[in-house]
Amino acid sequence: MATLTGKQIRESYDSLLKLEDNDGLTTNLKTVTDGLGTATPLAISQTEVNISVDVQATGFSIAGGTSNEYLMADGSVNSNGGDLTYTHNQSSASNSWFITHNLGKFPSISVVDSGLNVVQGEVIYSDNNSLTINFTASFSGKAYLN
Repeated sequence: MATLTGKQIRESYDSLLKLEDNDGLTTNLKTVTDGLGTATPLAISQTEVNISVDVQATGFSIAGGTSNEYLMADGSVNSNGGDLTYTHNQSSASNSWFITHNLGKFPSISVVDSGLNVVQGEVIYSDNNSLTINFTASFSGKAYLN
């Protein structure tokens, strides 16, 4: 890993990255350049990123939850060859659990309380990405969706 420790500005400025106008980040796209002003294919703003060359990637993980679904660079969705799953952690005791899983389907569900006892509840599917589970008593635990 490179370091700037012990270097003079004149020895390192050409390898630093900066915005084209030497000003701060705004809502307008600005090209990222090196210290000499040579443009990169990357432009950034406070709200978007633009890359003007082909990008190769193996996939992008969905943030949050434990879904193993990936958005591929070509726009397709890959689930690593397995079924999509999601684990909901209900940390506060409640008799109604509201779960947004974003699996794009009506999953089967297994629920356990904090003592790992299996618990049955009434499942109400709002749509193929969210649901509610109603129980006769309040408790905390986990819901496993697949």
